[in-house]
Amino acid sequence: MNRPTVLSATRTVLCVFLLVLLISRGADAFSFVVLGDSRDNGLKTAPPFSALLKEISLLAPDFMVHTGDWIVQPDQKSWEQFLSLMKGSGIPYHLVIGNHDISPDWKTWTALHDRVIGGPLYYSFKQEHCSFIILCCYSDLNRKTQEGKIDAQQFAWLDNDT
Repeated sequence: MNRPTVLSATRTVLCVFLLVLLISRGADAFSFVVLGDSRDNGLKTAPPFSALLKEISLLAPDFMVHTGDWIVQPDQKSWEQFLSLMKGSGIPYHLVIGNHDISPDWKTWTALHDRVIGGPLYYSFKQEHCSFIILCCYSDLNRKTQEGKIDAQQFAWLDNDT
């Protein structure tokens, strides 16, 4: 074979390989974004967070996971503002509780969480053939961190979930 024929054959093989790779990858591929700490120094969501969500929307991920610290201190107005931004992105999302997302008054806080955020503090979800597990290092009983550990109740749940 002469040099132009070898180059042409190599290009063809490379193009076919890339096409197969793209087709096979597209069948099961998904993308997601992990982000966190969207608060500013006040009691509201940081203005750059809105701009960040617009940029993330351009990537068109399948979902987002926000790792906590949505706001400085939990209150209904701040959470509603945060949720409005998250929903406005058009991207499905999953929330993780951060230390700024809880308050000392556990009973009032959990009622607020149930009313505004909804859903459990720890849970799992599936995307394609992957499982994602969201845990919470705050006890339902006393709001205290477990020294960075997960409490026994969550471990029992995790054993049954997996």
